[in-house]
Amino acid sequence: MQYLKGNLNHYPVWHKGLKKRKKSMEQYDNTNKGVLFKEQGQKAEEWHDDYKGTIDIEGVEYWIGAAVRKSKAGIPYMKLNVRLKESKAAEIKESLDKPYANKHVDPLPEDDIPF
Repeated sequence: MQYLKGNLNHYPVWHKGLKKRKKSMEQYDNTNKGVLFKEQGQKAEEWHDDYKGTIDIEGVEYWIGAAVRKSKAGIPYMKLNVRLKESKAAEIKESLDKPYANKHVDPLPEDDIPF
């Protein structure tokens, strides 16, 4: 590594190049782009996805999955499914906030049982 001579407060020459590359990476735009990775290991069920990943559509992030299938004619295709990344967390939070919202059971029934 080559250091600048003279003032010891300077960064090494190689460090200036890293700053420039890092700055350009921060400006990268992932909008309307996604990625799929092949699932490693065995699938628990045949209908599970062969590929999983994420996709950004108009600034909203989604989970994406793809399963390799064959049509009746024997032509291979990929079946895709997409769901909002926050959907699971939102469903769980909503169910915890309103435990009786989806149930038609009164939490404290009024009985006419005398004691």
